[in-house]
Amino acid sequence: MIDFDHVKYPFLFEPEGFEQLTNEEMTLVCERAVKRLRETLQKGEPTQLWADTVEYFSFFVASYIVSLINDDWVKKRFALFESRRSTAFLKKEKDMRLTDIAQTHFGWEINTIMGSKKTLFEVDFRSYLKNSVSIREPKWKLINRDLRKGFVRISKDEIVRLLEESIQRRILERTKIGLVEVPDFLKERIETLRNLVKRQRGTEIGVSKTFVFEALPPCIRDFYQSARTGKHLSHTARFTLVTFLVNVGFSVDEIVELFKSFSDFDERKTRYHLGTIIGTDKEKTRYFPPKCDTIKRYGFCVPDGFCKSVRHPMSYYRKALFRLRRIDSSTSMERVLL
Repeated sequence: MIDFDHVKYPFLFEPEGFEQLTNEEMTLVCERAVKRLRETLQKGEPTQLWADTVEYFSFFVASYIVSLINDDWVKKRFALFESRRSTAFLKKEKDMRLTDIAQTHFGWEINTIMGSKKTLFEVDFRSYLKNSVSIREPKWKLINRDLRKGFVRISKDEIVRLLEESIQRRILERTKIGLVEVPDFLKERIETLRNLVKRQRGTEIGVSKTFVFEALPPCIRDFYQSARTGKHLSHTARFTLVTFLVNVGFSVDEIVELFKSFSDFDERKTRYHLGTIIGTDKEKTRYFPPKCDTIKRYGFCVPDGFCKSVRHPMSYYRKALFRLRRIDSSTSMERVLL
């Protein structure tokens, strides 16, 4: 029996009952699955739910289509989209239901701690570490948490955030299948979606002519590489990267192309936020990257020997540029003399 829980959290169940669907229902399921993937690729946020049976089975068909497209960026974006879709429902669940999902479906050890002001929870540190490792904000580091007898104390919102990570991994697992022949009834749909993926991701990332990768500070270099490969970056890390790139000559279009690798990419929102950060007219403030001390507080600092002589990532870049150009000049002179 398919109920609303199946619709909200289809990844918690096995796709049983496909053989009982009528041809008409199966057609609707496929239509919804394709629309679900279009939402994933274009909007980055879900629309209203369809009828229970169609909505539930469409998740599995969408997962299957993603596995056939066989693109890591699409897989990550789909997993992120679906996990965030479920987050809206998780936030409304009662405490007991949340702990049941965490324990029964994801194997957490989790307890409820009744407080005078609000309910807290404690989760075993292994489950905490497993699900917080990709969250870059300093508050999630174990050293900054309340750890007691192997359990980490967290709030309800934090449980939901950690469950989102577990859900992403669960969904990613569903998109991993061996190479199989694409069924005839899906070939045209998959080809359409593949073309949409190409349009969304764009072509090879353009790079400002004044940009010198070798001169980047270590922290910015890490952010830049993560952006190119689609690895998760926190909002603070993205802000730091954007403000730096703008100040070394990147255009809005170049940054948009760079950010297309992120699984949660939404071009409209990206351009809006870039306009706010960069400033599109004289009345708007143009932001600069945080100072090194601030980057250290964020937990992003990965210093090299050159960092000791600077207090700002822009100073590092300018000095590194000067040093590289001096080396290039010396090399050119040596060639002339030889």
